[in-house]
Amino acid sequence: MARPRSSPLSAATGFRGSHEPWTGGAAVISKCFVVNGRVQGVGFRYFVVREAQALGLAGWVRNLPDGRVEVLGSGEPDVVSALEGRLWEGPPHAKVSSVDVREAEAPTYAEFRILPTPW
Repeated sequence: MARPRSSPLSAATGFRGSHEPWTGGAAVISKCFVVNGRVQGVGFRYFVVREAQALGLAGWVRNLPDGRVEVLGSGEPDVVSALEGRLWEGPPHAKVSSVDVREAEAPTYAEFRILPTPW
């Protein structure tokens, strides 16, 4: 009889089966990014969710009422930096003019999600 497979760490996502982020003992940082340019109405939030999930980050993305997009990413420093680079690229119809960065508090959950626009 074959042994049941345990849910191994996914190298692509960095998550264990319990959805707790795996850090491998490395420090976890959180940064807030505010993306300026043509970033609403072009699929930017969905792009960010795909990229952040592929990197194994926790956090969120949301549109801001002034036309910018705000992103909170939490994970290992090099992975959060990778997300910043991908924010500069954006989806095909986006045109990013700047990305403002500041330190932030970590989210209270391990997944990456879309939040509603704060009004």
